[in-house]
Amino acid sequence: MLPRKRLNRWLASHGHTRLRLIIADAGYGKSTLIADYVHRADVMAMWYRLDSSDGDWVTLLSYLVAAGRELHPSFAETTSALLTSISVTNVGRDIVLASYIAELETLCSRPVILVLDDFHLANDS
Repeated sequence: MLPRKRLNRWLASHGHTRLRLIIADAGYGKSTLIADYVHRADVMAMWYRLDSSDGDWVTLLSYLVAAGRELHPSFAETTSALLTSISVTNVGRDIVLASYIAELETLCSRPVILVLDDFHLANDS
C-alpha cells in the first residue's frame, strides 16, 4: 500500500470536524486512504458500502445499526426495536433517526467514525 502521509495528516488535523468528504474518481484510493487512517489513528470505524437499494430509509438505518453492532453487539437496541415495529406503530423517519443519533453517542469510549463508502450511489435518494 502506498503511504499517503500528507492526506493522513490532513485527516488527523481535521478530526474535530463532524463531516469530512473524500471525493475523487474511482480507483484513486479513497477507501484505502480511509482504511489506512483508521488503522493509524486511535479511532473505531463503522464502515458501510452504500448501494442503490439504500434509498429506502428503513433499510439504510437497519444496515447502519448492524454496522454499529460490529463494534458493540448491543448497540442501538431502541432504534432496532423502532425499526422492527414500524409496520405496527407507523413511527416516522425523524423519530427513528433521532433515536439512532442519540445511541451513536453511547457506542464506545473511543472516537468512532462512520464511513459511507460509494456515497455517489445515494445521490438521487
